[in-house]
Amino acid sequence: MAEKKHESIAAALAAFQADLPGVGKDSVNPHFKSKYADLADMSKAILPALAKQGLAFVSMPTMDADVGFALQYALIHESGGKLEGLYPLPAGGNEQQKGSAITYARRYCLGAVTGVAADDDDDGNAASQVKQPQPPEGWRAGIAQAESLDGLNAIHKQAVAEGWAIQDVMKALTARKKVLLDANSGAGSDSQ
Repeated sequence: MAEKKHESIAAALAAFQADLPGVGKDSVNPHFKSKYADLADMSKAILPALAKQGLAFVSMPTMDADVGFALQYALIHESGGKLEGLYPLPAGGNEQQKGSAITYARRYCLGAVTGVAADDDDDGNAASQVKQPQPPEGWRAGIAQAESLDGLNAIHKQAVAEGWAIQDVMKALTARKKVLLDANSGAGSDSQ
């Protein structure tokens, strides 16, 4: 039950963040020899504090037309307001690997949408060392030669699944889609 009624999700989240719960790092990653807060620790600390402010966190894996396999998550307020998003998940792997990716995404989304930081801040070092997959050779020609929206959608799905859906690729897909849509809308009209 909520301690105090907040009229909006913003007011409830501000009240929650004014007294952020502490989350201990009791789990150890055997590969990196580092400590972290697992999903159970985060949930135990965060969810009751959210409920006191009339907030709830929900998440579920889904298939999204644009993103593909993703975790859909939302911070919901008792007034009906919500903050929501999608966290892309790897499309490949066995069921255990997918489950692990879902758990990882739930933990990070819960922390991100509430403002709770349990992991040590490494000043972006880990993220800066990750090498972004590059698009395959000839990707621009493939997009330029696509003659249907289905063809563009197939390229988009491949780019998302393989991790090379970078800004240049997305701009090229959008530009080609516009050309195809303009051509299709002109094909059905009589021009004088």
